[in-house]
Amino acid sequence: MIDPVISWLIAASGALLFGTAGLHKLRTWEQFRVTLEDYRVLPRALTSSAAFLVILLECGIALGVLWPQTRGLCCLSGAVLLLVYASSMAVNLARGRRSIDCGCSLRPRPIQGVMIMRNAVLAAWLLVGWLPSGDRPWAWTDGLTLAAALLVAPMLYASLDTLLETQWHRS
Repeated sequence: MIDPVISWLIAASGALLFGTAGLHKLRTWEQFRVTLEDYRVLPRALTSSAAFLVILLECGIALGVLWPQTRGLCCLSGAVLLLVYASSMAVNLARGRRSIDCGCSLRPRPIQGVMIMRNAVLAAWLLVGWLPSGDRPWAWTDGLTLAAALLVAPMLYASLDTLLETQWHRS
């Protein structure tokens, strides 16, 4: 069992990650569809349907992790989806196709090996959320801890994103 604060932190950070990703893909539907097609891991005829399915999955995961009854399944689903993304990047890097947009940022950025590791770490984080949560009573410090962590988590993710972009510009 994991502490309920950790469970809620994983849930809230997962909701933030998948919610923003799904909404971004929905707003830039055609760009996302083209990016998915560029990966060449699906038959071209399935690309539009797959793009729609990915958006539904991301938005569903974002909502589902917030309910304790569906959190475990949604954390597992999110981890699997992140590993599918990582695998698609790995396949294309192995093919020598390094100029494909990763599809994981507001700005176009080519895929890199470090993005595969990032997705693996995020998947591992979500898998912890698959574990059952303890039922100890909440203290006011738990709320403060969760709020502080949720303020810091996006900054850490943005910092990692900036480091990845800096690394790409150097290479």
